[in-house]
Amino acid sequence: MVEAPLSTVDCSATVDFNVPGKPGPPPVSLRAELSKLEGAAGASSLKAITFTDPTGTIGPRANYPLNTWIST
Repeated sequence: MVEAPLSTVDCSATVDFNVPGKPGPPPVSLRAELSKLEGAAGASSLKAITFTDPTGTIGPRANYPLNTWIST
């Protein structure tokens, strides 16, 4: 299991996926940013976590979005 404390200042966390039992983790810790996606009035909102690499090691450049998880 991967755990990372969430900053209440900017709703982000530094996530180290290099944990026992996790195959092929990224070579660096990733930044995870929590956000709320809202649609038209009356539509339900979704929560999203966007992962970036602050170092630019695995993305085209530093802080470029690598993946986004969206709740349903």
